Amino acid sequence: MESTIKNISIVLVIFTFAFLGYYFYVQQGASTVADDDSVKSMLSNTEVFIGRSQELDKIGLDLSLFEDARFRSLRSFSKAVDEKPVGRTDPFASVEDNTQ
Repeated sequence: MESTIKNISIVLVIFTFAFLGYYFYVQQGASTVADDDSVKSMLSNTEVFIGRSQELDKIGLDLSLFEDARFRSLRSFSKAVDEKPVGRTDPFASVEDNTQ
């Protein structure tokens, strides 16, 4: 019985090292290929961001509307929403047992 466990553990260790070696090999190859494309994409996205940021910096907002007396005299006609229980007290109970 001990030899069977020893053989199984040796096989598992070999498969683990083989999988890790393959995984690191694939990851190394993927990172070198994607670096050039990702850098070019990042640079183009940065240029677009800078251009849009410069356009937004040119925009000026007139906030005098909010200081007007007519705006300040407005009042809200909304009604408060009553708090109601949400969900079930016991989510694992059957529907018949959990009536509220």
